[in-house]
This record gives sequence, structure tokens and C-alpha cells, in this order.
Amino acid sequence: MSEKLRGLGFVAMCMVVVIHGVTISAVGGPEHAPVVVSFVQLFLSDGIARAAVPVFFCISGVLLVWRMPDPGAVNWLQTIMRRVKRLAVPLLVWAGGWALTARLLRFAGYKLFNVDMSWIPVPDGSVFNEVVFSRTVYQFWFVRDLIILTLLAPVLEWCARRIGPWVLLCPSFLYFVTWHIGPVTTLGLFAYWTGICLGLHFQREQNIESRFNLWLVACAWLAVILVKTWSQLELGGEASSLLYAAAPLVGVPVLWSGYDRLPASIRVWAEQLGAYSFFLFAAHEPLITVVKKSALFLTGTGGWALTGVYLGAVPLTIIICLLAGRYIKSLFPSLYGLLTGWR
Repeated sequence: MSEKLRGLGFVAMCMVVVIHGVTISAVGGPEHAPVVVSFVQLFLSDGIARAAVPVFFCISGVLLVWRMPDPGAVNWLQTIMRRVKRLAVPLLVWAGGWALTARLLRFAGYKLFNVDMSWIPVPDGSVFNEVVFSRTVYQFWFVRDLIILTLLAPVLEWCARRIGPWVLLCPSFLYFVTWHIGPVTTLGLFAYWTGICLGLHFQREQNIESRFNLWLVACAWLAVILVKTWSQLELGGEASSLLYAAAPLVGVPVLWSGYDRLPASIRVWAEQLGAYSFFLFAAHEPLITVVKKSALFLTGTGGWALTGVYLGAVPLTIIICLLAGRYIKSLFPSLYGLLTGWR
């Protein structure tokens, strides 16, 4: 089962790259791009691919329980500290390193070459704020959430054991009414707690089998995304909060069960490449931004250009990140360990 979670995690990570592959933002949003182009990108990146985020949290919750031999013992402290270390180190390296590098590039460009480097995003406030809130390397909000949820894991696990699946009523309600509780996203809390409940209910050697009609749920998921996308286009880029919140959740069981329907060769391939999922997560966002901006600078921002860059930037970014990860891991294993938390 852990092999499935590794492969599913890689598939979800590729979907996250799709989220960040949108090009319609280059022209000011969907209301300024051709309707067909906007519809395709909103449907794929802001619809289907969004289900990857709760899948990640759910996988983390499941693995936390499965890797705890005795959840009620002192092993909790060792396991939690080990997981926090594996999350905090890459957060410090990537977010803190970018905050310092961006400032140095701006300073060097202005002082040494008298070149305006203001286009380089520099986080507001201190380096500490950048590490904690990850405003520039913003995909690391996921790691920040996981660190906090891991520290809360004994409480979440105890409640799940005592109350059972009913405990999810509280985080599900919070998710539909607000996005954050302090520094933690309610989506992360809900999906992570769901993963803990699944991990407690199913043994590691068992498959978390779906007991629903996959095609029926998949059709319902696509219907929700279609309505959400239509409302975004009709309302100038905004969709109702209920549709926006519901769409990724309905997609989770579809991805979870649909992965088993993939050809065996693709599953094996995804499980092998899953070893590089965290590196792809950490490195893809700045890279895909450079790829998109460079390509749009050369091609312009017409409808065909926006579509071509959108379709090309995602696979190109994934390939480059995988090749870079493999190269760094083979030649500089210690550096790769720092960058990925020794995964």
C-alpha cells in the first residue's frame, strides 16, 4: 500500500505543477483572455488539479499512523520530532535561502551594475517572516501546515480513536466557512485528520478500498467543476465559496480509487519517480515561473501563445526538475538530503 501512496503522491505532485502552469494571469486574468483559453485553464488548473492538495494532506495523515508502531507510547515524541525535522530543514533551506538570495541579487544589481532588479520578488518584512509565512516561495505553506499538524497529531489521533469518523464534522464545517485557523489552513486540517481516521481504520497491508461507484462520483466531480468554472467566467474570475470548497474534496476519492485503474506500467513508473516528489514540489514553482515568462516574452500573449505555453511549460518543468533531482542526488547526496529532508 505504501507503494501506491508513493505513486499517487507523484501523480498529485504533477497536478500541482498544472495548478501553477496557468498563463492567463499574464494578461490580467480570465476576463482579459479568450473565453476558450480561460475555460480550459480554469477547468484544468483551478478545477481538476486542485484535488491534489487534499490528497497530499490525506496521504501524510495515513502514513503518520501507519509508521507509528504504538501510537499511545512515548514513540510519539520521537516520531513527531523526526517528521518535524524532515519538514523544517527543507523549509529553512528553500524559503530562507530564497529570501536571502533575492535580497543579495537586488543589492548587487543596483550597487554593482546600476541595474534595476525590482522585478525579483522580495518578501516583505524579515527573513523569519518569509520562512514562517512563505509569501515568496508560497507553495511551502503546505510544509508549514504539515509541521503544525504533525505537532498536533497526538491530539488529532486521540480524538479520532475516541470519537471515530464523527470527529471530522468539526473540521469539515470549519473548512466550508473559513480558509484559515491561525496559521493553519482548514483544508489541511480536514484532509490530514481524514488521513488519520483512514490510517486507524485500515491496516497497512490492506488496501483502502473504495465502496462507491467511481464513474458516478467522477461525473459528479466534473459537473461541480464545470459549474464552478462557468461561474468564474460569468462573475469575472470569482466562484461561490461553496463550489470552490466542494470541488477538490469530491475529487479526492476519484483520484484515490482512479489510481488503481491506471495501467500497471504507469503505476510502476509513478512509484519509481515518487522518490523525487518532494524535490519536484520544492523546485517547480520558481522554475515554471521562469519558463512561462521567458516563453511569453518570445511568443507574445495572444490566445494561441497562452495555450501553447500553458501546455508546454508543465511537462518541461517536470522533466527538468526530475533530471535535476536525479543529478543532485547522485553527485551531491548530502545537499539533496538538505533540500528534501532526507527523502
